[in-house]
Amino acid sequence: MGDDTNANTMLDVQQDDPSLDVPLEFTQRTYNELLARFMYVESMCTELKTSKDFLQAKFVEAEQRILALQVTVLNQSETMKKLETNPPASAGTAPSAKNPRYGTWNNDALRDQLYLSLKDRIKDSLAPLERPSTHTELKEMALRLDS
Repeated sequence: MGDDTNANTMLDVQQDDPSLDVPLEFTQRTYNELLARFMYVESMCTELKTSKDFLQAKFVEAEQRILALQVTVLNQSETMKKLETNPPASAGTAPSAKNPRYGTWNNDALRDQLYLSLKDRIKDSLAPLERPSTHTELKEMALRLDS
């Protein structure tokens, strides 16, 4: 019942609306205006799709670089562990009480070599921080900053 009442009310309002008495005209000008607007919207959609594709490609490249850097850091970490546990014969003599600095020299050298091999982005992040005293601390800091 309520629907019939609303429908009748709507018909009454529409019948009294003077703008409905004017016939609609669909001219060449109207067609051209609509076509121009459609073509503009279509070109915007094409530009947006191109931008989206470009950004997706850049994102994939960045992900690949990140993965490569993570692998590099892990490989360098493993190399450093091997050097710590099995120093090369050319590393010098074993540490002794006469030369206490030698025991830290190897660690310092490893730390410095690790620092030199880091990417500039990681070095920039390390700059304001306190300098790590061992190569293990530097490695852990670099891994935290890289992730």
